[in-house]
Formats: sequence, C-alpha cells, structure tokens
Amino acid sequence: MKTISYSQVDSLDIRLDLYVPASSNGKTLPGLVFFHGGGMTAGARKDFLVEERKDSTLAKGIIFISADYRLLHPSTGSDIIDDMKQLFAFISAPRFSHDHLPEGVVLDGARIAVVGASGGGYPAYVAGLYAIPKPKAICIYYGMGGQLLSDH
Repeated sequence: MKTISYSQVDSLDIRLDLYVPASSNGKTLPGLVFFHGGGMTAGARKDFLVEERKDSTLAKGIIFISADYRLLHPSTGSDIIDDMKQLFAFISAPRFSHDHLPEGVVLDGARIAVVGASGGGYPAYVAGLYAIPKPKAICIYYGMGGQLLSDH
C-alpha cells in the first residue's frame, strides 16, 4: 500500500491509498476507486469496507484505490466535484503510472470504475458526471439520493 496526495487545497492534502495486485508486472490494468461513507460529513479512505472490497478487487487483477474527498462543513458539494476532477486527472495521467506503480505496470485510464458507500455515493455519482476520463462503471451502496444537493 502506498499513500499519495492527489490534490492540495490551502494546507489540506487530499490523499488516496494505492494497492496493486501482486502479479501485475508489465501489464496494463483496470482500476477501481472506492469512496468511503459517512454521510459526506465524516469518514476517511481507511473505511471498514475497504478491506473486503480491496481483497476481492486485487484478486481479480485490478488496481484498487481508496480516495479521500473533502467533507461537508466547511466544504461544499461543489468542492467534492472539484476533488473528483482532480482525482481523475491525476490517476489517468501517464505520470501517475510512471511515478507510483511498479515498473512496467500502467493504470488504464479508460478502464476505471468507481464504488461509493453511503455518502461516498455522491463523489462516485459526480465522478460519472464531471470527471475526465469518465468512469466505465459506477456502483453505489446505500447511496444518498433524491434532491439532497440540488438547487431546486
């Protein structure tokens, strides 16, 4: 496991934990990004659900990333959108694979899925709307929904 800062806002480093399958040498691999729950007001990338998701993901030869995002109060839903844009720009850039993955291993930016649990459903949802590249798949467990964050 490797902890990496993918964005900085003022003095706040926004981080991700990166896990690479053991048998990944010289391969281009898909990735899965997990967003923790906590009602968007609490929680962190080391959420209790990470272990189960991480182990099954790595066993399938998929890179696993558990990412933090700014929480509400004092941040806003718009700040989380910015975090998703930054995250996807960071992990899909060729420099990410070169700097943070074992030699010869590349994260395929066109094959990234997102999973959000509870409040983590919002960053997963907005990643699908605003991130570039867009995730190939979105899975939300017990996600918040409705017009919770809409302007109408």
